[in-house]
Amino acid sequence: LLRSCRLARPPPLRLRPRRMPGATPDTPCRVHRLVVRGAEQTHESVIRNELRALRTASNLGEIHAACAVAAAHLESLQIFEAADFAVDRARADGSQGDMPLADVVVTVSERQRLATASTGVHSTAGEGSMDAEVRVRNLFGRAEVLGVEMEAGQHKSNTFRLYATKPRWGGADARLHAEVCKTVLSHQRKSSYSEKGHTASVSAAVGHAALPGGCHEVSYEAGLREVCHVPVRTASWAVLSQRGLSAKSSLKHSFSRASLDDAILPTRGALLRLTTEVAGLGGVGDAAFQKHTAEARVHTPLAALGLPQLSLSVAATLGLLLPRRAAPLPAAGESAPPPAPLMPPHGVFLPDRIFLGGPNSLWGFRTHGVGPREQRHTSTGLPHAKTPCDSLGGEVLATSSLSLSAPMPGRQFEKLGARAHAFASAGALHSLGGLVAGRTASDLLLRRTDADPRRPLLVEMADPDSRYGVALRSFQRRRLYANLRGDFMVPFGTAAIETGGWAAGVGDGRLVARFAARRDVVFRDVEVCGGRADGIGVVCEQRQERAEEGAEGAEWE
Repeated sequence: LLRSCRLARPPPLRLRPRRMPGATPDTPCRVHRLVVRGAEQTHESVIRNELRALRTASNLGEIHAACAVAAAHLESLQIFEAADFAVDRARADGSQGDMPLADVVVTVSERQRLATASTGVHSTAGEGSMDAEVRVRNLFGRAEVLGVEMEAGQHKSNTFRLYATKPRWGGADARLHAEVCKTVLSHQRKSSYSEKGHTASVSAAVGHAALPGGCHEVSYEAGLREVCHVPVRTASWAVLSQRGLSAKSSLKHSFSRASLDDAILPTRGALLRLTTEVAGLGGVGDAAFQKHTAEARVHTPLAALGLPQLSLSVAATLGLLLPRRAAPLPAAGESAPPPAPLMPPHGVFLPDRIFLGGPNSLWGFRTHGVGPREQRHTSTGLPHAKTPCDSLGGEVLATSSLSLSAPMPGRQFEKLGARAHAFASAGALHSLGGLVAGRTASDLLLRRTDADPRRPLLVEMADPDSRYGVALRSFQRRRLYANLRGDFMVPFGTAAIETGGWAAGVGDGRLVARFAARRDVVFRDVEVCGGRADGIGVVCEQRQERAEEGAEGAEWE
C-alpha cells in the first residue's frame, strides 16, 4: 500500500498507515479529522477543497485513491515542492461503532512566491520582438497567479499586459482568468496601418482538453481599438476608410478536445478546437459580427510501415466571419450625415477580419500574404506592376497541411526533443461577397463614396441631384442594357427598370415573348429571343418629355 501511493513526479505522495497493524486497502475506515501542516503562505481551504472525497471514503483503499487524486491536483497548482499524506488512527475516538476512525495528516513544503522573472527574444508575424515577464504565485494564499508582461517590437509594436489567474476554483476543475492589456500592433509593412488597443477580458474554463468531456471556455472582452498611423498619400482606399476608433464588446465560447502525447511537438494523438465569437450583443459597441473557426489535427506514427520514428500529421482549419448589421442609411429627402468613423459599414473592422499567411497560420507563405488585397496609391497617382498592395483580410477561410516529422540525429537534439519537418500547405481566404457573387457583389456592396463613407455608391448614383444625375442629364439619348437570360444577380427587371411580373430573375425566360411583342419595339431578333444565338434580342425606344419649362425631350432606348 505504501509503494503504490508514490507518484513518479513531484510532489511525492506517501500514504503511511500508522498504528494500524494488518491494514489492507479493504480495511473499513472513515476519516475523523484532516490536519494540514506546513502551509504558512497557503490558506488551508486550498488543500481541504482537494480532499473533499475523504468525507465519503469508507476504507483505506478509497482514502488512498482520494489522496492520490488530491496530490495530482496540488501538483497542478505549482505552489508546493512536496506533499506528504499520513493516515493514523484517530486519537480522540478511535472508532465509530464497528468502523474505526482515522486522521489524515497532510504536510506540505511550499515553493517561493516568485515563479518567473524572464526575458527573451522571439519573432511574431515577421517582426522581431523582445519581451520581459514577471509572474508571482500564491501571493494572497489562494494559489492565484499574478503577472505582468511587456513586449517591444522592432517595428514599433509594443504590449503591456496585467493578468490574474485562479486555478481550480473551489477545488473543482475550473479556472478563472482576468486581464487588462494595452497594445500597439504595427501592420505598416502588410496593410499600411497600426492598431492601438485597450482591452479588458474575463474568462472561465471548465474541464480539461485531455478528459472525455473536453474543455469549455467562455470569455467576455470589452475594448477600444483605433486604426491609426495610416499614410494618407499611399494607403489604399479600403484602409483609409477604416481610420478611427471602434468599440468592441464580444462573448466567446471555445471547446477543445485533445489526446496529444506532447503539446508542442506531438507525434501521436488528435486535437479538435471549435470557437465561436459574437460581437455587438444588445447593440453594445460598434463591432457587430459572428466569427466561427474550427481546427482539427491528427498525428500518427508510421509504425505499420516499419518506420516508427516517422510521424505523419494532417491538419485542417475552417473559418467564417459574418456581419450582424449594416450601417444605417439616410432617410429619403434628408441630407447625408457627416462621416462617422465609429460606424463603418457592416460593423466589421480591419482588426476583426481573418488574416492568413505566416508560420502560425499557413506554413510556407508570407505573413498576411494570402487573401483579398487592394493596391496602394502612388506619388504620381498612376499605379504600376510593382505598386505594393494592402492586405485586407477576409471572411471565409480554409487551410490544410500535411507534414512528415522525424527526430534529428545527435544526442543534443535528442535531449531537446527537436524534430525535422517536411510539409505541404494549401489555403484560401476570400471575402464573403466575392466568394458568392464575384465582381457583382463588389459593385453592389461598395460603400465608399467621396461624399459619405456610410452611403452606398448605388444609392448616391440613384439620386437625381448627385453628380451622376447631373452627368446623365447632359445627354439627349440615354441607353440601358439588360440581359434577358442568365444574369441572376442583376435580372432583367432590375437592369431595364421594368415592372409588371419581372422579379428576381426567376421565370424571366417565359416573359421574353411578351416583352418582344411590345408596341415600342424597333428591333427584334427571333433567334436571340429563343436562346438559339447570342446578341441583341429586342430594342425598345421611348421618348419622355421633361416637365420643366423650356427643357428639351430626352429619348430612352
